[in-house]
Amino acid sequence: MRIARQYLLTLALFALLDAAWLLGAGASFNRAQFAPLMRPDTQWVAAALFYLVYGAAVLTLCVAPARSAWRGAAWRGALLGLAAYGAFDLTGLALFRDFPLAGGLVDMAWGTTVTAVVSAIVARVAPTA
Repeated sequence: MRIARQYLLTLALFALLDAAWLLGAGASFNRAQFAPLMRPDTQWVAAALFYLVYGAAVLTLCVAPARSAWRGAAWRGALLGLAAYGAFDLTGLALFRDFPLAGGLVDMAWGTTVTAVVSAIVARVAPTA
């Protein structure tokens, strides 16, 4: 039951923080950077699948190995966020003609930060031990 609580907390935190970024603070920046590349219709199933898989990765790779130490979960989260968001953004920079450098760098910074924060909060609030 503990893992289910951690997983739901992870998903809720990502939903809350990503919504705050994507719909609030980062909305105009992202629109300016990525508008030419964006679809007119968001593919919600694909987005949901990303969060479901990523949430499981956060718990398995960041929270569980940290054994309830929020600092350990935070640095593992930062590394996972950098790797995951970097995989997307660096691939975009490598393959797509008009992929924006500034947008990619900011997205990587966001992924690093949000994953570190979520990992640390889950480790602190819903410890494994």
